[in-house]
Amino acid sequence: MVSAALKKTEGYVGTDTILMLDPRVIKFDPRNPRRKVGGTKEDSELKEHIRHGGHIPPLLVRKDGSDFVLVGGNRRLYAIQSLIAEGLEFASVKCELTTENDVGKLLAMAITDNEGKPLTPLEMAEAYLVIKKEGRQAKEIAEMVGKTQAHVSQMLKVAEKGTRDLKKRVESGEVRISEAYKIILELEKTESEEPETDNEGDGEQPSRTARKQAERADEIASARKANKVHQAEIAKAARATEEDEDEGLKLDADDKKIVRLLEEYDVDGLLAKACKAAKVCAKLYPQQKRKWVKASTLLGELADSLAA
Repeated sequence: MVSAALKKTEGYVGTDTILMLDPRVIKFDPRNPRRKVGGTKEDSELKEHIRHGGHIPPLLVRKDGSDFVLVGGNRRLYAIQSLIAEGLEFASVKCELTTENDVGKLLAMAITDNEGKPLTPLEMAEAYLVIKKEGRQAKEIAEMVGKTQAHVSQMLKVAEKGTRDLKKRVESGEVRISEAYKIILELEKTESEEPETDNEGDGEQPSRTARKQAERADEIASARKANKVHQAEIAKAARATEEDEDEGLKLDADDKKIVRLLEEYDVDGLLAKACKAAKVCAKLYPQQKRKWVKASTLLGELADSLAA
């Protein structure tokens, strides 16, 4: 049950679990896995959807002392607050109240109940790390979010061992998170036992680990870029060939049927079938028997010459 004190809270209107709250009283949770809101095409589309009266799924909130803290719906709340800042009247927003106070479970709820734009792989990895710091192991986290233990372990490895530079590359899409995981594993197997201090961010030279992660990430990104260029060249050549063929041949429907047959059978097989078909036609159409017999003979001779 919701306490009488809660029902007196500014902005509260509703029942035990469904509330109509003033969006301005809802606070963002800094531990929410959503790293960025606003500025993307999807965020702009959501904002316009709300501006024109589109349906808004309930926000998920929790009570923290006298505050309402957002659990799920960062993009929706950001869009609503942005519209209010632009002067749009927005008296209340529908919210669902959770009485769960366990940080790990709240983050798991934010991950699994996420609607609309999915979390990025890095956002998910960082969320797993926060849950782990609350005392959960990979197996338990996997059960909480409905993923495999291997998936959670890999994501945790990137969140824990990835340098800031490597994580930026993952966030930008330059390196996939699975590739970042492999980079970290490779370096763990090859780096020496000599202890070192990771000095990233304190004005000193980057650590050996940071340099090696960056080098491997550069190699992967360069290889992917080269492969994309190669694939683009192949596609361009294929389009040019198709255009040349179209200009020179102007295939009609019957021609395209023949092409499909050629793709299905080799030349010998197709000639054998054509020869047999000509013989059948010679029997079916007596008036044109001489023509079909001649065609059958010629096709047979052509098939024999190709096979020789």
